[in-house]
Amino acid sequence: MNEDTNEGVIRIIKIAVTVVAIVAWSVIGFVLWIPLLTRMIAYFVGIVVASSYRKINTKPAQNSLNVAIEFYISGFRRILYVMTDEAYDPAALPAMNNTQPVSLLDFLKSVAAEIVWAIVFWIAVFITSATW
Repeated sequence: MNEDTNEGVIRIIKIAVTVVAIVAWSVIGFVLWIPLLTRMIAYFVGIVVASSYRKINTKPAQNSLNVAIEFYISGFRRILYVMTDEAYDPAALPAMNNTQPVSLLDFLKSVAAEIVWAIVFWIAVFITSATW
C-alpha cells in the first residue's frame, strides 16, 4: 500500500512538473521562436535571391528554415517525450537537423546570440508598434 502511495505522489509531481515546463516553454519558446523564424525566413529568401544570380546551394538555408519552423513544436514534443513514463534514452530523442556546437562555450555563445537577437527583435517590434 505504501509503495502505491509513493508511486501516486511521484505521478502527481511528474504531472505538475510537466505542466510547469509546458507553460514555461509556451511563453519562452514563443518569445524565442518568432525572432528565429523571422531571421531564418530572411536568410532563406536572401539565399533564394542570390541563387537566382549564381549557382548557390539552397539546401543549408532550407534546413535552417525547417529547424526554425519546427523549433516551437519540437520543444513541446521533447518535454512530453522526456516526461513520459518510458525510460529516458537521450539517443532515442527525435533528431534535429541542425549542427550542434562542439564545446560548451560555443553552445553558450550560440544561445546568448539567439537571446540577444530575440531581445533586439522584440525591442524593435515594440518601438515600431508604439510609433504607429
